[in-house]
Amino acid sequence: MKLSKLHLRKILWDLKKSPLREDRRPSEGVWYFIWLKPKWVLEAYKFTEYGDSFGQLHSTLWEKYLADKVGNHYGIDPDEIYGMDSLRNASSGMPRGRVALTDSGWALYHGNDTPIPFDKAKTILLNAFELSQFNNRFEYDDHEIMTPEDQETIQEAIGHVPYKGSKQMRIRV
Repeated sequence: MKLSKLHLRKILWDLKKSPLREDRRPSEGVWYFIWLKPKWVLEAYKFTEYGDSFGQLHSTLWEKYLADKVGNHYGIDPDEIYGMDSLRNASSGMPRGRVALTDSGWALYHGNDTPIPFDKAKTILLNAFELSQFNNRFEYDDHEIMTPEDQETIQEAIGHVPYKGSKQMRIRV
């Protein structure tokens, strides 16, 4: 049986939308909300999609990928010293968290410092990691909070960052 081009396109489209696609599976991972003026951007890194290329560490993810993304957006060198340190070393200067599969379900660890209302952040994060239909819980973790030193370094580098109460949001998954 010969398939028409239209029928073949429809099959391929259906496969792309399939919930069985690897990037549509629930996943552990790490995330940041980064300020790319004029909006907050969610950077969600699912281990099913990206593997463990940064050792599950925020600092490695920030140093290898996100510092360059922020630097490029603002036209600055992420290795230049701003205040006491460089942008590349300020991995605790933006809201962040991680997703882990535990014995009791999915846990989303956070520093209780999301730049948007927490209920909205919950929905966005559950969707980003494909967890909305699973048993999950959000847990505060001291390890995930931003540090004042890194926040200061980031603001020295890129200017004012509206850390709380921002209404603008763009999603990158």
